Amino acid sequence: MDDDTSDRSDDLAYDEDFVPFLPELPRVGDYSTAEKIQAIRAERTDAFELIPQRDSVAQEDRTIAGLHGAPDVPIRIYRPKAEASTPRPGFLELHGGGFMFGTIEMMDQWCQMIAERVEVVVVSVGYRLAPEDPFPAGLEDCYAALRWMANHAEELGIDPDRIAIGGQSAGGGPRALCARSGRTLHLLPAARDP
Repeated sequence: MDDDTSDRSDDLAYDEDFVPFLPELPRVGDYSTAEKIQAIRAERTDAFELIPQRDSVAQEDRTIAGLHGAPDVPIRIYRPKAEASTPRPGFLELHGGGFMFGTIEMMDQWCQMIAERVEVVVVSVGYRLAPEDPFPAGLEDCYAALRWMANHAEELGIDPDRIAIGGQSAGGGPRALCARSGRTLHLLPAARDP
């Protein structure tokens, strides 16, 4: 066994039979402390700040109340600038990122494109991330955003019977929870219409 393999196996809890295969695994960032994760987040966020804004989409950053005294939840609202004769559909965007890395900025270009091309009002959620805020903090933030969106549909210009929820990668878990809970608690139309 070379020194590199032994260094990697001393700090981690691997089955001894797996140790010879460690050098074959791709190396990833060091996620061993909250500070190291925050540094990786900062590097990734900087890259997304260079995305050009679409002239046809208005953006608004807000914070909404968290559930049951939890911290406020940052959201970004994307609205097509073109006038609509009727309320638009709504789309709740829940970013991916392994529950440790995603941001509103990461999904900015996607949300602008959806708002423009599909002509919907998009609400993107900056939910809390691990390790600083362990499970289920992020899920609660996503659900708080869904409740807020449904309860403020008129203010947002959204048809409350036409709210969709999307989430890529890790965002798929909160998406499923929000869809299920939204129907159960009559926030989404599937629960309102027999």
